[in-house]
Amino acid sequence: MADKKNMKLISLATGNKKTIAKKEVVIVKKTPEEERDIRAKLTVEKLLEGTSLIPKEKEKLIEIDTEVIQPEGAEWLQEQVGLLSSENENLRIELATARDNYSKILGESQRIKGNNPNELLNETITQNILTLFNELQNNLLGHNAERTVWTTANIPVLLKKMLLMFPFTADIKKF
Repeated sequence: MADKKNMKLISLATGNKKTIAKKEVVIVKKTPEEERDIRAKLTVEKLLEGTSLIPKEKEKLIEIDTEVIQPEGAEWLQEQVGLLSSENENLRIELATARDNYSKILGESQRIKGNNPNELLNETITQNILTLFNELQNNLLGHNAERTVWTTANIPVLLKKMLLMFPFTADIKKF
């Protein structure tokens, strides 16, 4: 043993000893945001792999004039107003054409579907008549809130209800 100790001392003194350092592995957990950022960077690098971000030909670059055009008095302003007015008139014509086309398409669509406005009005009138008839019938049979059979009708109330359900009756109203 003495020989081993002496050898260690000699090797330490001469600096020949090979020291093996133990490496400690520390695992650091990353937050979901950090993981997302890392994946995003890897994806971007993979997508940009083999592409250059610098244009190859300067000839294909678009040059933009940074020179500001100074208006030259009232003539320039009149030209601009004239151009805007003509553009505005064109847009109004286009809008009128679009409205006409829309009304034609809507009419054709309703004709195909059978949703004629007159048919809808007739359907509404039919529904209102059925509602009024059912209400009168339920009052006659005693199927009302009071559970009372009503054999007489209150004409002013009935006429007001008809005015609400059939607006065209307001034209012949005399009371």
